[in-house]
Amino acid sequence: MIPVIPQDKKRIFILSPGRSGSSLLAALLSDAGATFPNESETSWNPLGGAFESDAVGKAAFLYAQAHEIQASKGYSPLYRLFHKKIVTYKRAAAKKKVGKLMKTATCFKETANLHYLPRVAAFLGYWPVIVLNYRDFPEWMGSMFPGQRHLPVEALARNYLSTMENSIAVLGLFGGCVVNYRDLMDPGADQWAHILSEVTGLSREVLLNSRSNRFGDPGPESPLPVRMAQAEEIMALARGYEGMIVPPAPSAVKRWLVP
Repeated sequence: MIPVIPQDKKRIFILSPGRSGSSLLAALLSDAGATFPNESETSWNPLGGAFESDAVGKAAFLYAQAHEIQASKGYSPLYRLFHKKIVTYKRAAAKKKVGKLMKTATCFKETANLHYLPRVAAFLGYWPVIVLNYRDFPEWMGSMFPGQRHLPVEALARNYLSTMENSIAVLGLFGGCVVNYRDLMDPGADQWAHILSEVTGLSREVLLNSRSNRFGDPGPESPLPVRMAQAEEIMALARGYEGMIVPPAPSAVKRWLVP
């Protein structure tokens, strides 16, 4: 059973490895009434992105930094005397930023490290709604790789896998839905909008009308001939959630919803 979440407590998190239509998706949600920490943008550079904010990025990055310090220095003799204080400070500063963000917006988008924020939002009294937006790995790499001057395939693949693994984990924890780039870019596909409307509480009609108004043909896919077993496995997990409303895990309901 999917519990009823008060609309004023819902906070939508668009989790994506990037190059998957997340800016268009954010625009559709904005048109339907979602609010973002920054001003909504009516147009953007397709090679860049939109609807991201420095505040969200900094909060997520602080959590990522704290994790890296703890992971790399946790067994150092100086950890308790020095590094732990830095970790504690960064997490406290990030939590303060998240608290402010939750009061000023209902939807958040960031292509790196945003998966750190949903659990924090839950502990602050909000309910994260996870919208996993992704693209199949060869097509994603075909879009991402040409614009990267220095990062090799291995580094880009690590970023993709980390984002996808963590995003699917919080999707399974808090519930939400999956929006595949393929469906978002298909003018004839509409099931994604029905499901997105159900989990966010935003108008299905507005989502579809906005997609029709904003849609621009992205052209043919240009996949790179890259194959990776782990990427295939994580894509299979994501595909398993497509076309359905993902319910929150009983553990999340017990921890954050049951009085």
